[in-house]
Amino acid sequence: MQRGQSLARAPRPPSLSRGMLQGARPILPPGRAAPPAAAAAAATAAKPNEKLPANELAALIASLKRSVRNPGAPGSLPAGAVVDAMVALENQRLPADGWRAAASAPGARWRLVYTAAEKVATAAGKRQPHGPATAFPLTACQKFDEVTGVFTNGVFVGGGLASLTFSGPYDVAGRVLSFDVTAVGGNLGPWRFGFPLKKGAPATLAGYDAAARKKLPFFAYGFADDGMVVARGRSGGLAVWVRADEAWLAATGVTRIYG
Repeated sequence: MQRGQSLARAPRPPSLSRGMLQGARPILPPGRAAPPAAAAAAATAAKPNEKLPANELAALIASLKRSVRNPGAPGSLPAGAVVDAMVALENQRLPADGWRAAASAPGARWRLVYTAAEKVATAAGKRQPHGPATAFPLTACQKFDEVTGVFTNGVFVGGGLASLTFSGPYDVAGRVLSFDVTAVGGNLGPWRFGFPLKKGAPATLAGYDAAARKKLPFFAYGFADDGMVVARGRSGGLAVWVRADEAWLAATGVTRIYG
């Protein structure tokens, strides 16, 4: 999709009220997960700041995970419902305990799957008609090194033929991950390169003064576990990442760069 193309023209998938949903299926006993159709309905029917029942929340998370692992596969959410699911999860204000550890777990690599521009995410949050999430057109993968405190985000082309990575210090406070980009690197065929973008920049965010930290880019997590991350960027857009498996990392060339 071209940058200038409007997403607002795409109609929002029809919403199902919770009453309609219950009329179409038996009420589930506690602890039972709702089916995929219920997950989509919960996403579109949930009001801002409304807490979903535990079984609907679990079904929503499972359905979104399935959809970002295999976009467009049978049983996955349509792109419009992906936006609703991300907003619904964000609105749950789930406890952020353990989110940092999940994101920076040893060997964890995060594949960017869907993005939703600010106007799309905002319309979804207001329960207004909105466009779909956009499948990210390039191979993009990020990682967090808890030992060094360095965040790296890269774009990979041709199964490892070429890559471009951006890295710098990061820190997490609650559900907000702040970071800076201080170096660039990558490869072109067998040739590797790297150079600083900000000479003399502090090695950690603790070395930045308060004014500088306020200007840094950030992600406000709406959800994170060991398989998926949903976050809103400083610009107001939403994105969802899935933890990449070894086969994908090898096929895309990420393993060559990230190790």
